[in-house]
Amino acid sequence: MLISTHHSVEQRREGLLLATAAGALFGVSDVAVKYLTHAHGPLLGLISPWTLTAVISFVISFYASARSLQVGLPIEVIAITSVTANLAAIVGGILIFGESIGSGALGTTARVLAFCLVIAGAALIPAPLRLKPTETHTADEATSEGSCSVTVRDACASAPGHDEFVGSALSSPRQIAEPQNEEAPKR
Repeated sequence: MLISTHHSVEQRREGLLLATAAGALFGVSDVAVKYLTHAHGPLLGLISPWTLTAVISFVISFYASARSLQVGLPIEVIAITSVTANLAAIVGGILIFGESIGSGALGTTARVLAFCLVIAGAALIPAPLRLKPTETHTADEATSEGSCSVTVRDACASAPGHDEFVGSALSSPRQIAEPQNEEAPKR
């Protein structure tokens, strides 16, 4: 996380660095919580150094994740955070708890290969399509093409009665809140 605060790091990379740090710390928190759930006796779980590790790593990862979503692209940040958290939890399970990846060479190789294929698949997810700045679409064109890239302002601008509604809203906000009918409803 300290690297991401350096001034020469651009915002996109800062988001990815923070996402990686957040994912690793989420993984550390997961491992610490697993250790605490397997502690012998409830009191031993509370006074364990793993309790402090779980709390500190979760709090830092929460803030790092929030900041990474503010400065980075959300799809990239979420993917990196998720992959890093899973990888850290898997490595923690193997190193700390002595869990096996599989039984035998074939099982281990198959699971490692499957994990690598999942990572490769995540890397191949296409980026979201964006409109070029020079392209404009009306709301009717967007809905007929199945596109969701029209802004609310554009969709409202093509709605019937748009000018009257916006004009009245800008001139007198109370007219919208108060009913136009002078009669009181009968009960």
